[in-house]
Amino acid sequence: MLADLVAAVLRDFPPGIAAGWRFSRVVPDREPDADGAVWVCVSSDSDLDGDVRIWFPADELEPRAHALLRLADRLQDELGESAAGWGQPLPPCDLHPQHPLQAQLVGGAAVWCCPVTHEARRPVAAG
Repeated sequence: MLADLVAAVLRDFPPGIAAGWRFSRVVPDREPDADGAVWVCVSSDSDLDGDVRIWFPADELEPRAHALLRLADRLQDELGESAAGWGQPLPPCDLHPQHPLQAQLVGGAAVWCCPVTHEARRPVAAG
């Protein structure tokens, strides 16, 4: 499930930037109080970009919208800091291309929203 969600969220970003990123593995959090939490590892093919570890508490693995929101938020940060995406608004807002969309929960769904108008523009992972 998490591999499919990572792939779906990556499709929300321009292909030339997201193409080198992929789901790598899920690693259980071994801390004594982790209570079912996991680390989702996403890897880059670029020698300039490192791997990303995204922590998921057990209660955010479901519902799907919470998992999508967490993935979208972290992948947006990482792709924006990557060698290919540096300095670009990712994913770009279709209303104002100078800034990125922001992932938010709206009506129980994960959606990309314009940070200026707060208008929902498209679902996260709809790519």
